[in-house]
Amino acid sequence: SSVLLVLILGTAYSTAAELGQSMGGSKSFEIDGIRTRYFEGGSGEPMVLVHGGHFGMAGGAVGFMSVFPGLAKHFHVYAIDKLGMGLTDNPKEDSGYSMQATTQHLYRFMQTLGLENIHLVGHSRGGLPVARITMDHPVLIKTLTIFDSNTLAPGDPNPSTPNLRPVPPPPTKESIRKGLMSSNTTYQKDFITDEYIEALLEVARHPKIRQAAERLDMLR
Repeated sequence: SSVLLVLILGTAYSTAAELGQSMGGSKSFEIDGIRTRYFEGGSGEPMVLVHGGHFGMAGGAVGFMSVFPGLAKHFHVYAIDKLGMGLTDNPKEDSGYSMQATTQHLYRFMQTLGLENIHLVGHSRGGLPVARITMDHPVLIKTLTIFDSNTLAPGDPNPSTPNLRPVPPPPTKESIRKGLMSSNTTYQKDFITDEYIEALLEVARHPKIRQAAERLDMLR
């Protein structure tokens, strides 16, 4: 199996006309007792999108909202909420609050769906698990793409114990929009749509996000 590793320093977003399109609606199923949310659309060779962030942070697969429709024109796209993120269940055990558990959950997702010849894509903290899976299961991976990621850089802190910011006050649409607009991340401003903000707010308001942040903080 040939593997293409691409490191991209910037994020490319689709056109403004595509930004309001849905990701086909969310789906979910259990993986080893963990209710896992994902989005699926398109046809062709399978592509699995793995978002960044870590336990206690809002966000998830909806971060791919702007590029999902364009990719689905060429691939059968799956965008998964990682273990303990988005609307995927938090880990059942303390040992689950680790990059190793995140990687295993992602691998089991692909295994459960019977995916092969996968175009695997990792953003930010999604970079390490996709690289690990490619090394451990190369026959499953057709190409590997990692972008905007420091998780594979020498000297990067242990990914199982990231430096978390204090838990913020309850989010609002206004606070999320302000945070996105002031972010150091390069956003195409048309990407920050009401649909995207509503999707982030749904995750950010879920009790499991604060619970995961508090649990991880206790384990550090």
